[in-house]
Amino acid sequence: MKHQVSDYKSHKDRLKRKAKEEADKKKKEEEEKAKKDKKDKEKGELEFGDDEKKDDDKKEEKKEKKKKEKKEKKEDKKEEDKKEEEKVEEEPEEDYKATTPKLKVSIEFSRSGYLVITKAQVASKAKLDDFTYDHSYNVDVKQFRKPTQMTEVQMKEAKNRMKWYKERDENKIKTDEAKNNFESLVYAFRSWLREEENEEFVVEEQRESWIEKLNEMEDWLYEDGSDANFTAYRKKREDLNKDYEVF
Repeated sequence: MKHQVSDYKSHKDRLKRKAKEEADKKKKEEEEKAKKDKKDKEKGELEFGDDEKKDDDKKEEKKEKKKKEKKEKKEDKKEEDKKEEEKVEEEPEEDYKATTPKLKVSIEFSRSGYLVITKAQVASKAKLDDFTYDHSYNVDVKQFRKPTQMTEVQMKEAKNRMKWYKERDENKIKTDEAKNNFESLVYAFRSWLREEENEEFVVEEQRESWIEKLNEMEDWLYEDGSDANFTAYRKKREDLNKDYEVF
């Protein structure tokens, strides 16, 4: 019985040792796996960093390549422009002949006695092959008044005065002419009435009445009507002329 109990205990101890060994082995495997995973992770991160660095290097390389291409294009364009300029300079002058520009100005004397440029134009001609180009354009002319000259306000006032004097003179001429015409008709009518050869065409009383009226008209000319307007003289002459034509 004692032998059986001893065998049972030793078997139990073996099972415990085996379970412990298996637990230690499993733990060790887990630790090794964890270490391996950590190494793999660090290796992956390192490789990812290398990939990023490679991408940055590629981007930088592309950027440098674009800069180089842009620089080459600029140099090519400069070279083309230079060749174009050389080509233009090499063209013979006979193909394009331009005349010397001419300046045409219109000059007038102002009322103050100054020379004033009223209009200006620049014109020139150019010949290319068999075609002639006419170039012309007007130049904007601005008047600058000297201190001795009249200002714009003074000029306007002077123009208004000149206009008033002109109208006054014209009205005076018209008035003098109309007054003379009316006076001449009065003298002609009265002279006709006094002639003996015309007595048979008018009754004595009518003749005396008309002579008296004509004398009154003559007096009016040198008294109340001396300052009348030309329209008044014209109206009186028209009315008198109608009566004169009756005889």
